[in-house]
Amino acid sequence: MGSKAVLNESSTRYIMNSATTSTCKRLRSLRQELALTIGLQGESAVRVTPWRQSLPQYLPGHLQRCDQIDACLQHDAPGVTVAGASMRGLGLSACVRQARGHVR
Repeated sequence: MGSKAVLNESSTRYIMNSATTSTCKRLRSLRQELALTIGLQGESAVRVTPWRQSLPQYLPGHLQRCDQIDACLQHDAPGVTVAGASMRGLGLSACVRQARGHVR
């Protein structure tokens, strides 16, 4: 007799809302990740609840792209900087921290 557990898993909006990937493929991908990370095995009942208005999710390599933008601006437009949720952190506190860092 196997044991049962309830697992609430949150995945990135980028993966779950990808227009090019079917729901079955996304769920299969999530199951594989859970098998690797926590050893999930066997059949499972699944309920998908999309959170369409969730926080944005950065793609892999995002911070490197931000570094490139900063380097280009420093070279081509000294004194011009960018800050905000699209750069290095979501939420008001992250945006304020970025802005303060730029004015120092």
